[in-house]
Amino acid sequence: MAREDSPTKAAADRLWALITAVQQAFPGAEQQDQVRGFLQALRGLAMQVATADGTLTQAEDETIRTIFWFDRSTTNQATLSLIQNAPLLEAFSKEVEQVGPLISKLNIKDLNFSKTIEYILGVVASADGVQPRENAQLACYSARLQAALPSDYLQDKPLELTNPLAPARAPSAAQAGSPESPHQDSDARSVQSVMGKLDQLIGLATVKHEVETLTNLAKVFAMRKQAGLHVPDMSFHLVFLGNPGTGKTTVARIIAELYGCLGLLSKGHLVEVDRSGLIAEYVGQTAIKTQGVIDKALGGVLFIDEAYALDGGEDNDYGNEAVATLLKAMEDHRSDLVVIAAGYTDQMNRFLGMNPGLRSRMSRDISFPDYSPAEMLQILYELAKAAQYSFAEGTRARLEQIIQSMWDHRAKDFANARDVRNLFEQIVEAQANRIGQLPAADRDEICEMCEITAGDIEATQPAIV
Repeated sequence: MAREDSPTKAAADRLWALITAVQQAFPGAEQQDQVRGFLQALRGLAMQVATADGTLTQAEDETIRTIFWFDRSTTNQATLSLIQNAPLLEAFSKEVEQVGPLISKLNIKDLNFSKTIEYILGVVASADGVQPRENAQLACYSARLQAALPSDYLQDKPLELTNPLAPARAPSAAQAGSPESPHQDSDARSVQSVMGKLDQLIGLATVKHEVETLTNLAKVFAMRKQAGLHVPDMSFHLVFLGNPGTGKTTVARIIAELYGCLGLLSKGHLVEVDRSGLIAEYVGQTAIKTQGVIDKALGGVLFIDEAYALDGGEDNDYGNEAVATLLKAMEDHRSDLVVIAAGYTDQMNRFLGMNPGLRSRMSRDISFPDYSPAEMLQILYELAKAAQYSFAEGTRARLEQIIQSMWDHRAKDFANARDVRNLFEQIVEAQANRIGQLPAADRDEICEMCEITAGDIEATQPAIV
């Protein structure tokens, strides 16, 4: 019999709270089946975790029976089937995944569903001490559970088994939220919210796919680390290739946030520099200046824009000194520093050729294509919307012509979204000149200040086309 204040009794109480929520959500004829399915899925998961090391100890057996209210013969029979019958094991796996759709129908956010599951499984596994395989089993099912649950019930990180009987540990500086961290709010740190920022970017389909791959890689590595498994020694440093205005800095900032959320980086911030931020004027000062930038970037991403400019093309240029300092930092701080070098596709080979160690450490390239005319038009409309402007009826066709002309006549210095922003700013200036010249009696100020007319657009064309 479990003591009234024991973790086992607390786990049983928490499970009963979830069962009560299921009963309240399904008051009709299907209530019994829903409760039975819910209980069976969670019980199956608990037994899988407990038997991950190939055996069910007496302590684990007693704990499961106490939490899930059934007798020893039932426990032993079910456990023996789980250990010996692989198809049945997979059946339980599918039942666990079915918990997610069920939870979406329940008003139990205050019960902290995933934390409750973590506690129950932690009590079961820690009955005889948490074993590495048990932790690995939970890591696998954490991924399944997170894939099935609605986003409101997701945790920022995979579940990890803990021993509820052990003394509570003081949170680390990173867990407590240091003053330097830009992500103290848990919602802002969620992978889902950061990926949402990426999804909202216009175009960049191939870039989004690459970032998703990197995110999944980081997720699995985090899960393996928590499960006590070996984590491959892979580099997360990147090379961004593409013209200006294609979203390289924005995507670098999103990657920094994602890596911070996933625990790959301790802070998840971005430090952006170019040649002038790394190179000093006198001998011996470049290494010091570069190291200062690196120190600011530790725990996050160091983004080097126009990195090819570090190759000054002269024997006495200080760019090589900066690169040597960067390479040392990439090796010394490989677990808490990611370097992203960006620049024109046809010039980045200059940067990567400055030192053989660069290409070996920055082996993954992500190409940022120029925006299409349709995407540029969408960017223009988004800029206007964000600034509380709207285009008058009949102006879209003319805007399409202007942007198509920009695209057809683009040169090597074509700046994509930056050129679209320049167009928008010139249109806004033309509108301001028109409104500023109107007599006060002729102004409907709110409407006038928000609407961009065909005349405003045409007034910009000598400077644009």
